[in-house]
Amino acid sequence: MKIKAIHLFALLAIPALAAIHEDDFLKVETPDTVAPGAGFQVKVTLKKDLAEGENVTVAMHRFKPSGSWRDTGEWRPPQSMKKDETKVFSFTAKWKEDIGHFGPLVFIAPNGNWGKATHKLFCGKINWAKKAEEAPKKAEEASKKTEGGAASGATSVHEDDFLKVETPAKVTPGKGFQVKVTLKKDLAEGENVSVAMHRFKQGGWLDTGEWRPPQTMKKGETKTFTFTAKWKENLHHYGPLVFIAPNGTWNKATHKLFCGEIHWAMSAEDAARQKAADEAAAARKKPPEGITYKKSWLVPRGCFKPGTDEPMQEVHEGESFEIVADYYLDPSEYWNDKCHVVAFPCGPWIDNPDGVHEKGRRHVGYSGLGWSFKPVTPGQGTVRFKQTIKKVYRYNSLFF
Repeated sequence: MKIKAIHLFALLAIPALAAIHEDDFLKVETPDTVAPGAGFQVKVTLKKDLAEGENVTVAMHRFKPSGSWRDTGEWRPPQSMKKDETKVFSFTAKWKEDIGHFGPLVFIAPNGNWGKATHKLFCGKINWAKKAEEAPKKAEEASKKTEGGAASGATSVHEDDFLKVETPAKVTPGKGFQVKVTLKKDLAEGENVSVAMHRFKQGGWLDTGEWRPPQTMKKGETKTFTFTAKWKENLHHYGPLVFIAPNGTWNKATHKLFCGEIHWAMSAEDAARQKAADEAAAARKKPPEGITYKKSWLVPRGCFKPGTDEPMQEVHEGESFEIVADYYLDPSEYWNDKCHVVAFPCGPWIDNPDGVHEKGRRHVGYSGLGWSFKPVTPGQGTVRFKQTIKKVYRYNSLFF
């Protein structure tokens, strides 16, 4: 036994598509009703080829209980489409007292430019699934479910013929989140799946945000794309876009699925406070300027029988032992109200891997041994780390 050293993402209900609206250019399927706070989809099929540069866009207009127009509401970025192709546009039914119903409008225009639209199809009404007096309660319940489950994995599901995508309903500033993508059909040769995390300000698009490199996938396979929710004052929500393209080339995409909205799990004020707290916590992890630990010291004493000062020269399988070290922590080098002495066991060293049984150089770990931490305070003292080896090897060595 050689002691060498101690080194300091609840599913949101998506109503079944029920109403069909159709003309010579478009076939559009929408739900008859929506529940407050729930996600819903508008399914668009193109019946004729588009002119060069034209796209298909969906705007979800909102109307007052009296039937008069209220506002444009939300819209989804323009999509390039081919004849007979179907695309799904996802929305969320956000409850407001003065919204009587939704009025989806699908239009064809160059680059989604409404003022230059060449074709428009108004798709009737989408009414609330609950009476006016019940809707606020249902919306509040949906909100509580989403907020309560944000940290535990509440998700929204977005799906079409090619893809099934699961996204978090809400995210916390500074925290990681995931987009889970399942491929439902085989890709063409050379195609990959990519995720772009678009960012939106209040009332419109902000920027492309982050994207993840294209992934090769097979039918039925699921892959997870990880992002971080980076707080910005003018960032209202995220809009994940999953697309299929050769080598992830956006302008050659053969399929796109916009996956609704991912909102903040807290208010702007709370998010700002959270950001400040996170920054303060990150600052506390860095030693203050001038601390070098040259005033403090650590001296390993050796390996002993547990609870004694009797040295151990050998350790057998199943036996316990203690690593003992003396230390001094200078008060001027104690910060953030915490400091630890750490013991890290290093087993047999593989210096020349054969490439078959061992792929790289490494220390082999021992079952039962692991990192050990002992908190210490300013002054002089002794720490003892008790370890137990559950199994040994044909060739053995161990140092800390």
